[in-house]
Amino acid sequence: MEKIKFKGKLNISLLVKCAIALVFPAIVCLVYCAVRHVGIGELFLPASYNNDCVFYYKQIEAILSGGVPDGYFGFNESRAAVGGLAAWSPLIYFPWIVWGRIFGWNFASVLVCNVVLFGVALCLFTYLTKPGDLSFGLSLGALLLFPSFPIHLLNALPEAVVASVFIVFLGMSVRCCDFAFLSGSGTGKNEDQKAIPYIVGAFIAGSYLTVIRPYMIVFLAIPVYVLIKRYGKKAIAVSAAGLIATLLIYVFVNKYFTADYFSPLFDTGIVKLALQGRIEEAFWSAVYVVKDMSAGIGSFVLSAFDFGSTAGTQYVLAFLGAVISAVLFFDKKEKSRRLVYLVYFIAVVLLFGAIVLFLQKANEGARHLWVFSVAGCLLIPEALRGEVTDGYAGKKGRIHLPYYFLKLFSVVILIVFMLRGSIVPTDYDIPIGTKELREEISLWEEAFKSVKPVDKTTNGYENTVAWVFVDYDGEDMIVTEYAPLYVLPKKMGISCCYPDHILDDLDSVKSRFIYTDSRGKVAALCSEKGMSVVAKIGNTIIFERSHE
Repeated sequence: MEKIKFKGKLNISLLVKCAIALVFPAIVCLVYCAVRHVGIGELFLPASYNNDCVFYYKQIEAILSGGVPDGYFGFNESRAAVGGLAAWSPLIYFPWIVWGRIFGWNFASVLVCNVVLFGVALCLFTYLTKPGDLSFGLSLGALLLFPSFPIHLLNALPEAVVASVFIVFLGMSVRCCDFAFLSGSGTGKNEDQKAIPYIVGAFIAGSYLTVIRPYMIVFLAIPVYVLIKRYGKKAIAVSAAGLIATLLIYVFVNKYFTADYFSPLFDTGIVKLALQGRIEEAFWSAVYVVKDMSAGIGSFVLSAFDFGSTAGTQYVLAFLGAVISAVLFFDKKEKSRRLVYLVYFIAVVLLFGAIVLFLQKANEGARHLWVFSVAGCLLIPEALRGEVTDGYAGKKGRIHLPYYFLKLFSVVILIVFMLRGSIVPTDYDIPIGTKELREEISLWEEAFKSVKPVDKTTNGYENTVAWVFVDYDGEDMIVTEYAPLYVLPKKMGISCCYPDHILDDLDSVKSRFIYTDSRGKVAALCSEKGMSVVAKIGNTIIFERSHE
């Protein structure tokens, strides 16, 4: 990235780059669809590989239809205290709500919104960081060769929102640091006024990221440090107030607007053992977890080189971005941005640690790393550009091998993604609607017309569907098809349930409807209890309980 120049007019080259950045996500999505031999009109959200998309889509549809859902979204019939929403902060899909309010909401809305949102974010990032021609071209090339990038944009996954806000935050942070370190501290009222919008912008973006992804609080260190460096001790109280407000918003939203998940998202068993004084047991538990998770992550990484696994490429790119940020931290030429690189490195290392020790799910961890994978694509060019500065070559003419190894490693990674990841279909893909699926969805849409939400109910479970997402046919596990849930009546809630929640005591189930696979044990029990069948299409069936 070129250093910020505080004087002079906006140049034509930068305007062209911003314009290219604005349309680039759309171009990448078109290219990926072409590689997959899929026309834009064939994209169909109900064909999404990720069942979380159902929750996001239906919650927003309900909000746009009347403010809050009439039913409850949750897990095993848990529910939020306010709004009836699911386990994720509703603020995470705020941009989608705004888009839906302005342009309407249908299966294509969220896909278009993601592409436009990231295009605007990339345009702002380009304007704020003013990359050189080589860096800019390499960044776009890295994103083009990262197959998970268009896959996430063309799904109802909130990572697209998080990444968009994150790269704007990085751009604001870079600009903050340029003011703080290049123009110096206390150099005049004019410079102070110029710095304020970027500091405030970085703090707002960082606070939003913290509320929706609490581990992002690490990045608030950047605007807080710059604010204090720029304005001295008087800024400490302002920074503290901002941090406290951010944490209070997070606690409030998490307590009242989210539902309990099946089980705690993080396993804190190791910490509990340590707090109980069982240090040796905690140590060996940590060793076992690290060994097990390393094998899982390693298999994903190998799959990335084998057939372009999205989870594997996300781990590789996030790791590579962290390594690059660590190297750039020691580059004297990058003095003004060293704080950004340092905090970025710390955040990725901490997230890797949390994934391994506490989340303990390699696939879920990769989803959280997707944002850093995208950012890694923007950092890769920084390792490839320019000559080695004094920070790497102590004496003139000497070559610092680790720096050139980093360049070579980055080039190899890009080539691998070009030859493997961007050509071979990945484990996840864009939602491609077949003729059969579209016809089935139409049949379900007609069938659901008989499902009438109860008006002005005091019990949201009257308008809730218990979705048994897996069941058993004898000893074999079967997965309930979830695409029909996209066409449930607009304000109905969905509670994703384990079969045991229904099988253990059907009479205690609160939801009015039960949606399951007709071959499973739950369907057999519902039939045995004489529950009425609303509709059955293919292997999917929905029952209605008495709600008198």
